[in-house]
Amino acid sequence: MSAGSLPSISRLVSVEHVAEQLDCSRGHVYDLARAGAFRIVDISAGTKRTKTRIYADEVEAYIARQTSNLAEEIRG
Repeated sequence: MSAGSLPSISRLVSVEHVAEQLDCSRGHVYDLARAGAFRIVDISAGTKRTKTRIYADEVEAYIARQTSNLAEEIRG
């Protein structure tokens, strides 16, 4: 995906949703984002607390990559 193209905003999901999907903690989801597994979007309205969202397509792609890597290691 090029820097100018963004996934559909209708596919943004919460950090909590991703943590549930991956069966991990919210902190681990942030660690994965910092490591470049997927991008996060901070949504703020002025001085109010921000909401963090993640592109669902990127989470799905991460899962696919990890699944492929594991399958290759097993076949290895």
